[in-house]
Amino acid sequence: MTGSMEGFKAIAEKHMLNLDRTDAQAIVTSPDGIKLGARIEKASGEVSIEIPGRGRTTWGAAIRAGLIQPYFPVKRR
Repeated sequence: MTGSMEGFKAIAEKHMLNLDRTDAQAIVTSPDGIKLGARIEKASGEVSIEIPGRGRTTWGAAIRAGLIQPYFPVKRR
């Protein structure tokens, strides 16, 4: 219970990279998704977001390019 969580990092990153395919609504309805104008594109079904100063891009492309970085809040005891 006091060990490193480093082993879960790759799993979490893969999950977030694919979140637009597994739970697009989680992105679109999240506070950050709303701030970035997240929407599901009718033609492709992909989630796109508006990156300030960059324009609109897909969720996966934004993560791969390092334009957004999902975070995982941790509560300490």
